[in-house]
Amino acid sequence: TQGETKVTFTIDEANFDVASKPVVTVNEENREVTWNPTSGTDKWVGEITLTGNGDYAIKVTFADKSGNVMDTYEKTVHIDNVAPKFDVTYDNNEARNENNYKADRTATVKITEHNFKADEVVLTVTAKDINGNPVDISTKAYAAYAKNPVNWSSVGDVHTLKTDGMKFDIEAIYSVKLEYTDLAENEAEAYETDFVVDKTDAGNIKIEYSTSVLDEENE
Repeated sequence: TQGETKVTFTIDEANFDVASKPVVTVNEENREVTWNPTSGTDKWVGEITLTGNGDYAIKVTFADKSGNVMDTYEKTVHIDNVAPKFDVTYDNNEARNENNYKADRTATVKITEHNFKADEVVLTVTAKDINGNPVDISTKAYAAYAKNPVNWSSVGDVHTLKTDGMKFDIEAIYSVKLEYTDLAENEAEAYETDFVVDKTDAGNIKIEYSTSVLDEENE
């Protein structure tokens, strides 16, 4: 849920007594609720407002004048209006010509999000050669790796993807994109980058002359 949330309670009770009204608690603290009758029915309605980000454990208990006890109502409401945030770093930052790397790169991906779910992470990695042809990186399965909860560790609201499956060690021109939308539909600012892994040294240049050219130089 985003922003301010109103919670409405409705109790159907013919012998409702305001003096023995339901007890409403939020995170184990009593909330004062004004109960109003609904014209022409036995229903009574009360309302509370929840504001600010957080988790709210709501509990309602009630017993009527005859001592009949209502089943306890319990529910946790999540309020979240903060967008998730990516933090991506690499172990190899020694680039040649801006984004060309002579050695493997390993990415560390972190997401800051209160109600994190790994299966909502969308990681797209494409790889091409210098001619624009696709390079086979199917064995890496980057997207599936990022969606697997066992590959993440968490400290509070910061969640880190284990680096085992985030190695870029196949020579290619890579495009990497990360997207995430939380349970309250807050969207993270997408992370996008391009870089090249080229571990092959350029060969020595060999120059050959035709015999006729050499002969002409010796004349």
